[in-house]
Amino acid sequence: MTGDADNTDPWTQLTWNDLEHWLGAKILGRSQSYQRRGKVIALARTEERTLTALVSGTEIYHTRVKLDSHEPTPGLSYTCTCPYWAPCKHAGALVLSYVEKVRQEEEIPAELSGTADSLRDAVPEEEDEQLSATTLSGTERERLRADYLDGMSRDELVGLIDDLTAASSEARELLLSRALLSRGATVQITRAAREELQRATNEPDWHSDEWDSPDYHRLKSPAGKAA
Repeated sequence: MTGDADNTDPWTQLTWNDLEHWLGAKILGRSQSYQRRGKVIALARTEERTLTALVSGTEIYHTRVKLDSHEPTPGLSYTCTCPYWAPCKHAGALVLSYVEKVRQEEEIPAELSGTADSLRDAVPEEEDEQLSATTLSGTERERLRADYLDGMSRDELVGLIDDLTAASSEARELLLSRALLSRGATVQITRAAREELQRATNEPDWHSDEWDSPDYHRLKSPAGKAA
């Protein structure tokens, strides 16, 4: 990332590997997407080693990144008003946007020039669109699902799983099977699968003249595969 940037600027001394070590490859890739799509709508360098910005996501988030040291490896710390519990794509997009502005020799202000409310009109139009599951492509659905889950805290994820298992018996069975597998409880899983197989093959349709297939859907869970 050093390139033609100012070699006296500690931020431009950061390498791609530095950021990947800090964020992880997945989050860094999303950070780059945010930077390229203009999600960083206001940016400032408040101190030599501190950057701050307003970054557009599900909401407008106030993000701050500090470069604590550079030897032997850079120490990056951050704060962000988004719900993500680890270094996030908003923080990564802030650093990438700053380095790009330096490369383009753009002037970097010493303080943010607006607030989230005053800059709301600067949010890319896609953020204002009303999303509908029926209008999204398969790729868009998967990206939306992944972004939503990535932005949830541990407690929020636990709550979501609780809701799903309360609403779906199949989800409850899947969760129970995974829990048993994680504890190495293969004997219990195998026994349950055999009992379910016995139940399915004893259904009336199994013995009818029409030879209708019994209901095997419960055997499609990890417990059934373990058998």
